Amino acid sequence: MRLPLACTFLAALALGLGCENPANDDLPASPDTALGWDEYVAKERPLREPYTWQRYYRQGLPDMRRWRPEDFLPAEYLRAEHVRFCELPVNERRALSDVLSNSLDEEGATALRHYAERGVLTAQTTYGAFCRAGGPGFSADEAVDWARRAGASGDPDAMTKLGLCLDDYLEGHDVHTKSFLADEILYWHWRGAKYLQRRALMAMFIFTGNQFYEYAELGANDIHAYKWDILEESIDALHGIRHDPETMSLTGKAYPYNAGMTPEQIARSRELARGWLLENADSLKDLPLPFNCADDPDAPYAGGSYDYALFNETLQVLGLHFDTATRVLEITGPVATTPP
Repeated sequence: MRLPLACTFLAALALGLGCENPANDDLPASPDTALGWDEYVAKERPLREPYTWQRYYRQGLPDMRRWRPEDFLPAEYLRAEHVRFCELPVNERRALSDVLSNSLDEEGATALRHYAERGVLTAQTTYGAFCRAGGPGFSADEAVDWARRAGASGDPDAMTKLGLCLDDYLEGHDVHTKSFLADEILYWHWRGAKYLQRRALMAMFIFTGNQFYEYAELGANDIHAYKWDILEESIDALHGIRHDPETMSLTGKAYPYNAGMTPEQIARSRELARGWLLENADSLKDLPLPFNCADDPDAPYAGGSYDYALFNETLQVLGLHFDTATRVLEITGPVATTPP
């Protein structure tokens, strides 16, 4: 479990300050009745104006189903062509790998920009690590611009890194949390989470804990925080990362959320996590292995493998099983109602 005390403290602080933010409406029954980005901004802007950033916390995650990349990115970026790492000649893959494997100096930054200007996605996403303070010979604003160009590709990893980049930019430049940049950040985290990107799932957990109230009713915020952490732990298992069962959200033992949650609430968190996995199960059918190029499997940064055994062991709590032969996520039973 990451940063639970900080998230809980911030939520408690907001309550202690006496926030009176109007609660968002429940999610519409269908995407057709959800608000588009411009409609959302028009509705929200007057509600935010009276608050200083210290006192502003959203209540309820926005329904982002009608938000689109073109709401945030220039048409030029969305039309641009991108080159994937494995589409480069082998010698250029190795040259770019050398740049990525060393601390970035001015010479490396020049080479990185060369690849980014050619539309190489890996180079453009690398700028996302410099959105707080910039890098050798380029500013944070330039780093954000390249991360936006990468995110425009629709690549799950690039969208995830764009969200993380903008999050760093917000913190490094004292942008108010009531700014609509915070909502854009959430959108990119959400897009990455729909592709089951583990860093996006972690970001959804941390970001909602720091910037949003998800639900006002007692216990519900913990239920939804649990959901995101359960999802991250599940995808961590797919990547071979094993957590201590005594501190996991998945097992119902992660402090502090479990302290005030009933077994029914823990089971509800698992049901929500299971629903998210099933809704976005197509992302499991063709899992990417970055830098694992078929014509050069021994190249630097060759991709590893997935730990399907650990993944399925973890999914048992959610009543799921991933069939590696058919690439289908199957329901095997109800979610566990007690810690395994």
